[in-house]
Formats: sequence, structure tokens, C-alpha cells
Amino acid sequence: MQSIEFTITTDDIVAFNVYQMQKRGTLKSATAGAYLRFVLFYLLLMLIVFAFSPGWSRVVFEFVVGIALLPVVFPYLKRRTLADAMASIRFWSEKCQKGVVGWHRVSLGEDAIQEEGEVSSSTWKYSCVDCICEDVEYVFVYLNALKALTIPRRGVDSAILAAFLQALRSKIEIAPTPHR
Repeated sequence: MQSIEFTITTDDIVAFNVYQMQKRGTLKSATAGAYLRFVLFYLLLMLIVFAFSPGWSRVVFEFVVGIALLPVVFPYLKRRTLADAMASIRFWSEKCQKGVVGWHRVSLGEDAIQEEGEVSSSTWKYSCVDCICEDVEYVFVYLNALKALTIPRRGVDSAILAAFLQALRSKIEIAPTPHR
């Protein structure tokens, strides 16, 4: 039975959620929120200009002001939307960490992956592994769309981790997915 041991910190939980947000589509919805805020801001600006300027000049003025404000206002709204998303991730990562932060051991059994932690243990059949995503600092073994085993590369010997991942890939028989 092949196994690896590591320690999960709150920063590791945040890193998984950020990775999830960037690689699994949540970032696209955050960017869509920034676009929506810009459109609402632009419509409000158009109403204000419409109320104070006469004739066709106001339409041209609104268009010019809207185009001029796009590179100024949109990056700010996008940063604010992403900052709000990150604050939410940090809040939930710190709140929902009971049993996650601390020592863990992941073992490859005959027909399942076994994870042991300080307060719990879990077993997943190899058939439920969705994909293996590797980052510079982490390896994420996705068990479904939202649940993954987060394995930090720090504290685990790179040769042992490589052998572990090779054995895991041979048992689940799927191609490695660098980013999903």
C-alpha cells in the first residue's frame, strides 16, 4: 500500500478555492458581475447626462463619455468584484475548516483511495476520481466537481509524490489533466 503524509493549513484551503475559482469557471462569473456593474454604472450615467443636456449632442456626449470611462472604471469594478469573491473565499475557508486543517495521510488501497486525518477518515473508490490537476504548489485529486484531495507539494518529497501520482494514475486509468 503506497501512501503519503502531509499537513493542510488554512492557506491550503484558500489556495484550493482560488484554484477552483480560476480553473473551474467561477472567475468567469465574477468577471460577468463586473460587466454587469459597468453596464449599470453606464446606464446611470446616461440618465444623468440625459437629464441635463439638450438634443442630439447628449447622445454623442454619452457615447464619448462611456467609451472614455470604460478603461478607467471597468478595471476598478473587476478588481472590486474579485476582491469581494476572495474575501468570501477566505471567510468560508476559515469558518469551514474543522477536520480539514492538520495532519493527513492518503493511501492507495487495492480498490480505493483512503484518506486519514486528525479527526476523520474517508474512502473513495477509484471510479469516482474525476481528474488530477497539478499546480506549481499543489496537486488536486478531484473526486467530483467540488471536492478534491488537496496535496501541498511542500513537505512531500518530489520523488515520492511522483511515484504516488504515477501509481494513482495507473489505478484510475485516465489521462493526466494539467488544468481543467
